[in-house]
Amino acid sequence: MRENDIVARANKMLYEMGSDDVEAINAISGERCNPHPHNFTDRLVRPGDQAFFDILHSFVGYRTCYYRTFNVGRATPAQHDAYKTCREWLDKAIDLIRPGVSTDTVVKVLA
Repeated sequence: MRENDIVARANKMLYEMGSDDVEAINAISGERCNPHPHNFTDRLVRPGDQAFFDILHSFVGYRTCYYRTFNVGRATPAQHDAYKTCREWLDKAIDLIRPGVSTDTVVKVLA
C-alpha cells in the first residue's frame, strides 16, 4: 500500500467515525522518516520500513494530534535498542514530575 492510500483511507474512516474536521494526516515511511517531512507521497510502504503517522483532526469540537510510529513487519535489533533507550528517558522524566520541579530540570534526563 502507498502512503497516499493510507491517508485516503484514514480520512474516510475518521469522517465516518464522526470527525468534524481532518486538518492533516502525514504519512512517512522508510528512508523518509529521518528527518520526517510533514507530507505524504505515493511511496510504497515496504516490509522492514519504519512508518510514522501524524493525524490532526477535530472530534465533537475537541482538536487533537496523534503521533504514532510503527515497524512494518518485525523491529530490528537497533529499533529495539532505540525503544529501550527512549523508554528509559521517559521513565526518568516522569519520575521527576511533581509540583515545583521546572522543565529545565526534567529535560536534563532526556539525553
